[in-house]
Amino acid sequence: RSGRVTGVQTCALPISVAWLAREVGVSETSLRRAFKARFGITVMEHVRNLRLDAAHLLLREGGLRVSQVAYRVGYSNPANFATAFRRRFGCPPGRRLN
Repeated sequence: RSGRVTGVQTCALPISVAWLAREVGVSETSLRRAFKARFGITVMEHVRNLRLDAAHLLLREGGLRVSQVAYRVGYSNPANFATAFRRRFGCPPGRRLN
C-alpha cells in the first residue's frame, strides 16, 4: 500500500497510531516500538512535529493569521497550537509572521 502522508494539505487530517498501523500493515504496538527505536520519538510526536513544521512554513509565507494556520495544520485550539509552536521553535508563532 501507499500509506504515505505528507504535505500541508494533509496535516489537518485526524491521524492516529491505529490508522497508521493499518496503513503500513502492522500492529499498533509493533509500530510504536519500531518507530521509537528507529527515530527516538513517538509516532505522535513525529506527527506533531510535521504539523508544526508545516505551520512554520505557512507563517513565513504570510497571508494567514496565527489562528488560521493553527486550524489549517490540525489544531482545534489556537492556544494549544501556540504552546506547541513555542516549545518546538523557542518563540511564539506571531513572531514568524514577518
